[in-house]
Amino acid sequence: MSTPIEELSPRSKALETAAPSIERCKEHLSKNLPKMIIVEHTQLGYRVNKGPSELVQPDTKEKAEPFPFCGSSIWSDMDTFGLGISLYFRQLLFFVVVSLTAAIILIAATSHNADVCRHSGTGKNEKNKGLVIGSAAGCFPKDLRVGDNVVPDLLVCLCILIVTLLANRLEALVETRIDLSQQTPSDYSVQVLNPPEYVDNPDSYYEFFSDFFQNGQNREDVVAVTMSKDNGALIQLLAQRRAYMQDLIDFDARDARIRAESSSSEHEIIHDDAQPLSGFLQFLQPYLYPYGLLKTRAYAQAEKDRIEGDLRVKISLAIEDWKAPRRVVVTFATEASQHRALDAYETSGARRIISNWTGYEFDNNPRQLEGGTVLHVEKPVEPSEIFWHNSHVKFFEKCIRIFITLAITAGMLVFVFFVS
Repeated sequence: MSTPIEELSPRSKALETAAPSIERCKEHLSKNLPKMIIVEHTQLGYRVNKGPSELVQPDTKEKAEPFPFCGSSIWSDMDTFGLGISLYFRQLLFFVVVSLTAAIILIAATSHNADVCRHSGTGKNEKNKGLVIGSAAGCFPKDLRVGDNVVPDLLVCLCILIVTLLANRLEALVETRIDLSQQTPSDYSVQVLNPPEYVDNPDSYYEFFSDFFQNGQNREDVVAVTMSKDNGALIQLLAQRRAYMQDLIDFDARDARIRAESSSSEHEIIHDDAQPLSGFLQFLQPYLYPYGLLKTRAYAQAEKDRIEGDLRVKISLAIEDWKAPRRVVVTFATEASQHRALDAYETSGARRIISNWTGYEFDNNPRQLEGGTVLHVEKPVEPSEIFWHNSHVKFFEKCIRIFITLAITAGMLVFVFFVS
């Protein structure tokens, strides 16, 4: 018996009353395909639209055309989607070209192996068949030749070596080209590498850089100041606390469901997890709990209480810990202002040290921020290139993680070598 449509939820009611429509699907696809928006002041002359809400040209109100599927400007079109997507497809093309080059070099070796290599699995001395055809399976050393086997292998190794040495350089050139083809906030900004811990107010940086340009007469040069703080550990604790609170809610909902489904008062709850585990299971529980194994109410409650205690300590140490700025980015109105700030402060740290030691003041030695700190700045990276979830990890901890990863990888390679 079907449910009356009046009792359905709004979403289910819509699914019941709206029949599938090919025309609506085509319309939805057309609206969500990326469109070209004409922008005259950019190097490419266009950009990608901001979604279904931007389907016409802002100036002429004409319908925006979708990007061509394939054409002479395909790589320029790809650049408008951002550095990550453009680099990804360029790298795919690069690997395809390298693989095809290696395959062409190995044609001679493959052809020779297909003619001389035999197998005796069926008792007959027949040529290789199936996936092993063209391989060296069944070959003897006397069957292999220097010109047909050794030289192609050496050429492929040489090709891979050259590609490995040039890969980083080629990627850097492509990144520069993509960056020049589109305007982003980083083209107008500088990043402060040594923000003082005691200066936690963005207005201080605004006033400082505003006074730097024309003695404060042209404050429009400074558009915005963005300050990020090292609160990664705090956010992790809050996320863990929320996860354990959700587990406790799930435990309560499960018990309520079991009681509601019971047909008599003699029914006992099967999941008796109010008591902590013991022995070896208690040792494994911290490692398996995040994967949904060995979940108990007692462990979730204990971890929630522990995390709330850590949070109270973390918040009480706000000034000494997560309240200090980690990144400070100053955005200017023009690229000329950005270049001027870079020229003045990129090497100011070394100049200030020399001035303090020798007493000699350079003509263009910049003044200090409040408290005597000379800022050292550089052009910032794109925000999309920063993995914010790991940005709070300390440098020493990163080195330890890299060392452990390399040690495990080396151990696995040594193990495979001796086993094989």
